[in-house]
Amino acid sequence: MSEILIIHEMLKYATDIYSIFNKATYFFSDDETDLQVGIYVDDKNKKITISFRGTESVRDGITDLNVIKIVYDSKIKVHRGFYKQLFHSKIYNDFYSKLKLLIEDKKNYVIYVTGHSLGAALSSLFSYRLSNDYDIIVNNINFASPRVGNIYWKQSFNSKENIKALRVVVSSDPIPLTPSLNYRHVGKLLKLNNGNILYYINDHRIKMYDELIKKNIM
Repeated sequence: MSEILIIHEMLKYATDIYSIFNKATYFFSDDETDLQVGIYVDDKNKKITISFRGTESVRDGITDLNVIKIVYDSKIKVHRGFYKQLFHSKIYNDFYSKLKLLIEDKKNYVIYVTGHSLGAALSSLFSYRLSNDYDIIVNNINFASPRVGNIYWKQSFNSKENIKALRVVVSSDPIPLTPSLNYRHVGKLLKLNNGNILYYINDHRIKMYDELIKKNIM
């Protein structure tokens, strides 16, 4: 499968997790932190995809605005709101325990991690954690991600040989420009140009990403 088709497939997973009728094989939801994550097991194509839901509620908005950094490890500092929503969630241990069982049971399956917006930020944080815990290739393809951590976060993430990260961004989407306070992006950038010169919040919508990716397929 070509790279653009894989990207479009990951966008479908990032879109599906928004639905209350999502098709996740295993779905985890925390009402307190508003974390929602799905594990999709594709036995036919030997693939496991983890998809994190993006910003949808007022609580998510508060998480997005909680820009104070928290120490992750040594000099590495990451966005406190993103970190706490993921790793302090009451569902995290159940979710990660299930994923560990799947990884150990399906050793030859390809692992993908995806998400849109807030979900993209969480996907980067989780990909980093997963790459530290397992000697496996973690394919992180995310959409419209805000910045997640400091320069040491970027250096450590990008130096990991078992993370293959692609950050897909619409050129006029303003969210990837945030937060600014010495935060950095990670992974390789794929910019989708929609012709707009100015930034528009509507261009952050997952529908816009879908339209532009489809144009590249056709």
